[in-house]
Amino acid sequence: MRSVAASAALLVGLGTVSCGDSPEGGTGVDAFVEPSGPLFLVGGVTISTEGRNGYGVLVPALNDDREVRLEDAISVPGQPAIAASPNRNGRFYVGLDESPVVQAYEANVDGSAQLIDELSFAPFGASAASGPLVVPNDERAYVFDLNMLSMYVFDPQRMELIEAVDLDVNTPPGGSHNFSFPARDDERILLAINTFRADGTAAPRSRMAFIDTRSSAVTYADIEGCGRLGWSAKDAEGNLYFATHPAQAGLVFGGLAGDPAAPPCMASVARGTTTFRPGFVDLAELAGAPAGGLAQGPDGTAYILVFDDEATPVTEANGDTLSLSLGWTYVQVDLAAERLLEPLAALGEGVGVPIDFSVDEGDGDVTPFIVAIGPLFSSGTIYDVSQPDVPVARLTIPGIPFGALRLR
Repeated sequence: MRSVAASAALLVGLGTVSCGDSPEGGTGVDAFVEPSGPLFLVGGVTISTEGRNGYGVLVPALNDDREVRLEDAISVPGQPAIAASPNRNGRFYVGLDESPVVQAYEANVDGSAQLIDELSFAPFGASAASGPLVVPNDERAYVFDLNMLSMYVFDPQRMELIEAVDLDVNTPPGGSHNFSFPARDDERILLAINTFRADGTAAPRSRMAFIDTRSSAVTYADIEGCGRLGWSAKDAEGNLYFATHPAQAGLVFGGLAGDPAAPPCMASVARGTTTFRPGFVDLAELAGAPAGGLAQGPDGTAYILVFDDEATPVTEANGDTLSLSLGWTYVQVDLAAERLLEPLAALGEGVGVPIDFSVDEGDGDVTPFIVAIGPLFSSGTIYDVSQPDVPVARLTIPGIPFGALRLR
């Protein structure tokens, strides 16, 4: 089990990213952090034959076209969950994946970070705190535990437990579940709970949990025919769309998705409602090829990943690993009109693992970013995709950067 002290070293080590003339082994690439200037936390993992190692690095800007090395970002085994205070007060939270602990940190004016508190969910029977971690306000924060199928609510300021809520899920004999990435809809969190059958294939259904962040009350809605929902994006009206993992397209096209098969699909929830809209979009029919995933784009658009199955036909032999193969291209989609626009050709072809995040600039403008993963998951480049015809390469970071949080 990874110790609390080890993970504390990881995050405190983030503050040691150097600038200017750095000592041997330092990064030497990050600009000086202005005491009153912006500060971002970029987190991710590196993957090797020995497993996964989580990392994090504090940077003063995301709009620099440069490489970031990790010599000064101490890494530990695993993949921690990270969230930040919505008030941009420099406070952020880390959920450990081999211990049921969430840690609270504060970034200092010089860009360093210090551990200020921690909270264990062991009293609830938890064994980890690395499930989705959401901090929507200063009164209530949420950790979702897939193993226990529970939601833990805590006070992120006092770092005190509030309650544990069992999620209402029907598990088939021998079956299992997974969660989507959480989505925000004003004062609510939306989390899709997907069902897998005993043979490991995804069932063609999903349950959406709607969590009121003011009271932690949970309501549910089910959709039939569409399952394995993972990623989400919003249209110009704030309606939410959820899409399947691109891996599901590989299984379907390779004849490996079970019976009945869950198609690669996109379902939607109108803003402020607690039910799915009728029907769903078959992404394979929309794209005319294997497709899946969603990444937020500008002006009510999004990007899906589409695989070139003319260059590489999908068969039983490669269907189960298709999402890890090169040959996927981001294609812009008009969400409300449910039609494809243009490919994001400047990013080239990559693997079928969509990674995106958005940064609220504080003036009503939100900048969408996509992370393009290099071969063998060796590195990831963050692209500003607010102008689809001219995506701009920003930071390149080793491993798989999962996103960035603005701390101030």
